Amino acid sequence: MSEKGFSVSYATKEELGPGCYGLCNHQTHEIRILSGMSDLQEISTTIHECRHALAHSAYRKDFEGLTPMEKREIKEVEAESIACVVCTFLGLDTSNFNFSYIAGWSEGDISRFRQNLDVISKHARTLLRAINRELAPTEKNKKKEQKEKAKPPLANYTPLPNARIQEAELG
Repeated sequence: MSEKGFSVSYATKEELGPGCYGLCNHQTHEIRILSGMSDLQEISTTIHECRHALAHSAYRKDFEGLTPMEKREIKEVEAESIACVVCTFLGLDTSNFNFSYIAGWSEGDISRFRQNLDVISKHARTLLRAINRELAPTEKNKKKEQKEKAKPPLANYTPLPNARIQEAELG
């Protein structure tokens, strides 16, 4: 998120307001996450708010003619759907709170989810590519460490010039 100029930090219930687990502020470029949540909910909420940071500042033709509340409903359904997709891809089961959040914002109208599958897919892939880029160096380092452990103890030893000791000198 730092690439996009956003910082991520923890906040208290008092700072966020009642019933709020996270907040993306486009004016200050801050993402605030409620402290004290379970790891799964924290990850899901962070992904949700990152989605708002990445995608909700741009103009969208499909929002023309919609009320501010209709736009917000769509944004919330998209953000939570993306969080669900990304978490599922990572092997994290967050569906118990993702689905209830989606159902609440879509008012049970699943067509809102279907209408935005292209947006959800696009931004889920963007977040997953970013996560993979962050994890890739870690995986490369692990593989390098494993190769180093498999080498004999002096495999990387290179004698210094003029460091040879003649047998006669040992004498």
